[in-house]
Amino acid sequence: MNAGGIWWRLQIWPLIAALILAAGGYWPTYRLAGPTGSFAMLTAIVLTVAVVYLTLWLTMRPMALAAPAKRLGLALKAGVVRFLVTLPAAVVIARKGGVEPRSFLIWVAIAYIVMIKVETFVLIRWVAAIEKQE
Repeated sequence: MNAGGIWWRLQIWPLIAALILAAGGYWPTYRLAGPTGSFAMLTAIVLTVAVVYLTLWLTMRPMALAAPAKRLGLALKAGVVRFLVTLPAAVVIARKGGVEPRSFLIWVAIAYIVMIKVETFVLIRWVAAIEKQE
């Protein structure tokens, strides 16, 4: 089910948010932390976007097939999965990933908060499209 093709259109939003984060944060981070801080920022954004895509792809199809009463539970599970994947990945990268840990962890937190909003937006639009087809 692609809910009228909206599935593909919704996939662009995390990428747009990541580009806005990178564009808005690159120079301030570069000025405060240098090139290693900017690299850490970009790594953090890539991590959070990758995790959001993972949770979206694991959630959207089951939501389309689930009863309306089960959809909220699936969205909440996506949030739990996002957290349980992001946290250990961020810790491993910060400790052994060759990035400046302070900038990296600050940007993981910033990008995580932004991506929560993006993921919520995408899932709300997805459920609306599914319900429109039902």
